Amino acid sequence: MSASIKLARKGEVIKKLRREKGLTQDKMAKALFIGRRQLARFESGEAEPTVLQFATMMEMLGQPTGDFWLYYLESNDYKDYITYREVRRLFAEREYDELKPKLDTIEASPLYENGFIAQFIQFIHLVLDTPGGGGGGARPGGPGPPPPRRARSDPGS
Repeated sequence: MSASIKLARKGEVIKKLRREKGLTQDKMAKALFIGRRQLARFESGEAEPTVLQFATMMEMLGQPTGDFWLYYLESNDYKDYITYREVRRLFAEREYDELKPKLDTIEASPLYENGFIAQFIQFIHLVLDTPGGGGGGARPGGPGPPPPRRARSDPGS
């Protein structure tokens, strides 16, 4: 796949997210301190934003800047990204029964080829397959808040 095709697909993701948020090109361009035409070039794949511009776009679009790899998704993989975000939310909220069916979707998607996503999904399986960890809430030593730290005693007092 040529670089221009990959850029065009990245631009499609930005355009789709912008439209879902209800943002106009003018409003987003102003926030990026660029002209509307330059934003249109990003969305069409004719140009690529700087890292700062990309981070600003992600923030405006309600996407964690830690998910910078979202920019590199094929536009048709975006639906799987949304499922991945839902899996993360359900796991954090310990909604294991709702989470389990979504794991198959992620594992069958191209996102699963991404190393950290595969590791995260494998970790979820480990938690779910551990006795006491399959949906009944926190288990001793399992995910969740760390135990309270003990205050250190000062040997010099």
